[in-house]
Amino acid sequence: HLLAMRSMLSQVAGIVGQSPGHPGGMGMTLTVGSLFSGIGGLDLGLERAGMQVLWQCEIEPYCQEILRNRFLGVKVYGDIRELRGEDLPKTDVLCGGFPCQDLSTANRDRKGLDGERSGLFFEYARLIGELRPRYVIMENVSGLIANGLDRVLGTLASLGYDAEWQTIQANWFGLPHIRKRIFIVAYPNGLGCSIWPEIQRGSASEIVQLGFSSEADRIIDDLGNSRVDVSKHLREGYGLPTGLDVIESRIKALGNAV
Repeated sequence: HLLAMRSMLSQVAGIVGQSPGHPGGMGMTLTVGSLFSGIGGLDLGLERAGMQVLWQCEIEPYCQEILRNRFLGVKVYGDIRELRGEDLPKTDVLCGGFPCQDLSTANRDRKGLDGERSGLFFEYARLIGELRPRYVIMENVSGLIANGLDRVLGTLASLGYDAEWQTIQANWFGLPHIRKRIFIVAYPNGLGCSIWPEIQRGSASEIVQLGFSSEADRIIDDLGNSRVDVSKHLREGYGLPTGLDVIESRIKALGNAV
């Protein structure tokens, strides 16, 4: 999934990199601090777009193991509530997908940003105020639009940041499911950016590059539902421990990924 999603994240990162006044326009590499890093989906996309991840923050031990294995030499912090801006290297970009459990339509008892998990957005906002990055990239489920986007934008505005957003579907970039996600790109007021051009959508035929099937056009049905058996991919270690004891952790990590 990460190999396909890098196309989407690389495009988002490219949009940021092409914005007026950004440091990368002078031949400089944009640096990234990553919050709620998970298994590094956002981070991978940004790296593939030419950015450099300086540090990550992820509380789950299994995901921390993956990050240390895949992002060699990058400092991994634990609980975002214990992070202080003064202790972190300044970066051009601060990215992260704050927890979606209280926003997802799969949760019938949604509490939105007042929920214990999705309410960690306000820790994210606190660090934006302390670090003052040039760009902020946020990702979450599309349920945020009706259940908290106004508060997210209002909070960013109170910190002196303007923002633009777009809902993007994973199957536009070759993945075998819809998986709608909202991406928000914020920047300091007065920067004068216009972030989102028309999104370049991929095709189902690109799925063959992931090794799922030689008949990619049959992988997604008319409703966008997956016909792929991903169990074999969960059993593959890709350099990490395998076995029944880690399958649950892997499913959880993938479910929370971009």
